[in-house]
Amino acid sequence: MPVVRWPRGAGRRRGSHGGIVRRVNEEVARVDAAASFAAVAAVFSEAEHLTELLALAVRLATTTVVPCARAGVVARRDGRLTSIAASDPEAHRLNELNLTLEQGPAVDVLDTGQSVYVPDLSDDRRWPALARGAWGAGPVLATSIEDGTDEPKALVFYGAPGMAFDRIDRAHGVVFATHVSLALSALQRHLREHELAEQLRRGLDSRTVIGQAQGIVMARAGLNEREAFEVLRRASQHRNIKLREIAAYVVETGDIPTVD
Repeated sequence: MPVVRWPRGAGRRRGSHGGIVRRVNEEVARVDAAASFAAVAAVFSEAEHLTELLALAVRLATTTVVPCARAGVVARRDGRLTSIAASDPEAHRLNELNLTLEQGPAVDVLDTGQSVYVPDLSDDRRWPALARGAWGAGPVLATSIEDGTDEPKALVFYGAPGMAFDRIDRAHGVVFATHVSLALSALQRHLREHELAEQLRRGLDSRTVIGQAQGIVMARAGLNEREAFEVLRRASQHRNIKLREIAAYVVETGDIPTVD
């Protein structure tokens, strides 16, 4: 991101320059962030599976949100805390440390849904056990993400030691998490619609095969439509095989199933 700087000493001679530079830099950051988030949204839209999308999210977090060095996603599933995505082994270790000790910024976000910022995870008095285990960790920003389900999830940005998430960085982290949430929700809807379409297709296929089998039984046994269907139904129950499978057997072989 380009940064505007005034000549040496200019800020001291004219006090207003410092505020102007800050506002200009913030405007540049907003423009750069908008372009980055547009690119992120485009990449997210191509994901076909939830695991793929989460893997993309933690990788892109390290290049989109400054000064994120690694990232992870944690969730509470059926009452159990679990790490479901990590950009690298260290991010996974820090995720698991939060969850094993049941304390830390990630757990707080899962409990409250509110974002948490920690200037230095390895030196935070709120979670002494976590601080002892988080050697080499730096600042952490954790924020909630949603996917249209009741399962709480948190996206955790781990910064490099000695770095800090300033006000703009934290805002970018929340915006990035919002893009993740939107992408997850859209993908969940797409997957549900796809599954419904598959169920309808299988239902139609089953009706077609059953109708064909009925026709074969009617023709070969001299039965009417209801009687032919009853033959197939009894064979299905007697053999403990789905009606569609019995029908497919009849269509394939031409044999009429009997009940011994």
